[in-house]
Amino acid sequence: MENGQAGLRIAQSVWRFEVLAAVRTLQLALLMGGQACVFYGAAQVSRDIDLALLAEPANIERLRRALRALAAERIAVPPFDPALFERGHPIHFRCHAPGAEGLRIDLMSRLRLLGDFPVLWERRTTLGDEEGNEFNLLIVKCERNRL
Repeated sequence: MENGQAGLRIAQSVWRFEVLAAVRTLQLALLMGGQACVFYGAAQVSRDIDLALLAEPANIERLRRALRALAAERIAVPPFDPALFERGHPIHFRCHAPGAEGLRIDLMSRLRLLGDFPVLWERRTTLGDEEGNEFNLLIVKCERNRL
């Protein structure tokens, strides 16, 4: 996928290594939104990362480690409660680690109208780079206000 590889190079040049490394530690996570579009060659870059991830204990622990590595603090309600997260409440963080300063991370485990995480995981697109890293993307196509 030519656009995907070009977009991957753009994403790698925009994101600092620390952010990419932290995102890759979330084995069961899908990159969504504007940053996912960059992988397809979109020129617009947002200052946030939207992730859907499986709300299971092992993945929540990987998430906590990734957030610590990014010096991320929760910036809005609700609190980071795995039970709320599993029910579909989004959780928002702001990063303070060098290389990721000011970056906002929006986390979701359920997306209304799109199904639970296992369904989303089956619909993912996976792109890899020259170093063997893989990036799992969720791209939602909308037509006439329908998903």
